[in-house]
Amino acid sequence: NKIDISFGEQDLAKMKTEMENSKSKNSPEYQAKVEQYNSKVNSLNKLIDDTKQLVNQYNQQVNDFNSCLENNG
Repeated sequence: NKIDISFGEQDLAKMKTEMENSKSKNSPEYQAKVEQYNSKVNSLNKLIDDTKQLVNQYNQQVNDFNSCLENNG
């Protein structure tokens, strides 16, 4: 997920630069880019949230395992 997040951030940065450099911010093409950008932001945010949840689950499993070792070791 780390690689996907990194590529997603790079892609968003490129899209943002393209939008900022656009001459006609009222054109249908620009509006389409904004919608595409917003959609990618939402997807990336979901991936980040999902990754955080996986990390938290993993950490909990490690803590449970360590606790088990302490109690039985």
